[in-house]
Amino acid sequence: MSKGNPFLGKVSGSVGDITLYSRASEQITRRRARTVKNPRTAAQTLNRVIASTIGQAYSHMNDIVDHSFQGYSTKAENMQRFLKVNQQAIRKMLANSSDPLNQGSFQAVGQKGLVRFPFVLSEGSMPVIPVVLDSTAGANQDPIIPINFTGEQAPTYQDICDALRLKRGDQLTLCFVQGYASSTPEDPDEFWGKTVAFRYARIILDPVDDPSEVAPMTTPFFGVNGKVNFPNPRNVTDAISAISIDEGRLAFALTNVGLLSHKCLAFAAIASRKEGSTWLRSNSVLEVFADFKRTPTLAQAINASYPDTTGLTDPTKFLNAALGIKVG
Repeated sequence: MSKGNPFLGKVSGSVGDITLYSRASEQITRRRARTVKNPRTAAQTLNRVIASTIGQAYSHMNDIVDHSFQGYSTKAENMQRFLKVNQQAIRKMLANSSDPLNQGSFQAVGQKGLVRFPFVLSEGSMPVIPVVLDSTAGANQDPIIPINFTGEQAPTYQDICDALRLKRGDQLTLCFVQGYASSTPEDPDEFWGKTVAFRYARIILDPVDDPSEVAPMTTPFFGVNGKVNFPNPRNVTDAISAISIDEGRLAFALTNVGLLSHKCLAFAAIASRKEGSTWLRSNSVLEVFADFKRTPTLAQAINASYPDTTGLTDPTKFLNAALGIKVG
């Protein structure tokens, strides 16, 4: 119902589809929209698939990423930073691809699980810890940290610190995406990452024989036959079963988790240092095993999310509008 007398002054209110109001000395008339824009546009579809992919990653890796972004102190701040930088990274990858709809890995809306993707895990000013996956070992590759070490004896804690530009008391957090590297990713469980686990090991570069005694930095980093030598009671090393040095590379063999194979599908290392009340971190991105097929693709994730909608993965109708890029 409108208010006011149109013969004596201005009118405000609604009549049918017409809304009237005044601004200063001006009478404004607008027609009200009766229909809602398509809720499944290309841009909205892309947003939902990206959000699902990153959201599921966060739910699996939040034990680490909730405190791995330097300068962000609370869990909520770290979470928002993780979501933001990974959304930017995914969009940049798609925009730079000549075939973005066939890029992987993406999680379908409503599906649970962790897909293998080079997620950004941390940001900061600490030295970056380089990592690789040993592709020479096929599907049974081990995660590797290259180090400049040529000694005949097993490296000491000081050797590791010198090689990685770290110092006593710093921390290494090793992050593993672990599971089956199946050659048949059409299997639904493998397809959506349900047979994948995220695990981590925290190694404090401060050897301690017991809670009251500080050991020298000449303490071996690992013992005979790869036996883990991390006596500091604050270490978390259950994910590691053995360590070896081969041609200047520090290799980690992983323990099994339930029915999961020990195969490592992705790997990252984060350096941390506490200065006063502030934690410094290094930049770290998951290194994904190159030989593993990155599935599902973006098109597969979209079709699984909206199977009743045709044309969403038509390259002439989709990413042009969603990202402002030309496809096909």
